[in-house]
Amino acid sequence: NAIGWGSPLTVDLVAGGAATLAAFAVVENRTINPLIDFRVLTKGRLVLPMLIAALLGAQSFGSQAPISLFSRADPNAYGYGLGLSATIGGLLLSTTATGAFIASTISDRIAGALTPRYAVAFGALVSAAAYVAMIVSHDGVLAFSIWLFLLGFGVGTLTGVVPAIIVSRAPEDSVGIASGIYNSPRTGAGVVAGASLALLV
Repeated sequence: NAIGWGSPLTVDLVAGGAATLAAFAVVENRTINPLIDFRVLTKGRLVLPMLIAALLGAQSFGSQAPISLFSRADPNAYGYGLGLSATIGGLLLSTTATGAFIASTISDRIAGALTPRYAVAFGALVSAAAYVAMIVSHDGVLAFSIWLFLLGFGVGTLTGVVPAIIVSRAPEDSVGIASGIYNSPRTGAGVVAGASLALLV
């Protein structure tokens, strides 16, 4: 905030980070025994599931900051929010975790009933519907908690199904590598989305 996003230092750090990552990927691809074998992504049709993992991380981790801010914000002071205490706000957010726990527990059954591809679509649609519902109807704690539960259910479905797709598509000798790579775009996108959405709010 002190120096701004357009300052030379900020731009240089972002560009330097991107260049370092690109150089790391080039070196790893030329190494016989790489730390991270990026070639695994092209061997088992893993690019799309990794992209889905990034979007999953962006929406699940990224939404936590603005939802927390909204639940705690005093509507009389800011014109929006539920005005909850820290304790009640934490309990409200636990409905998301409850929905995610339930869905991830039965995600294999959901995938078995719908096929993994349609289970991913189902989880994404449930999450999207929950976000839309939060935008349209957010005045009451009860309604908002229902939307948070649905959000958690969609996220939990995706969290259970997407890694299974990645493992099933990965070459047999690279399952561990694919699983490890899966966490990187998910976490990275979540970090960027969380910071961006919190800044926007």
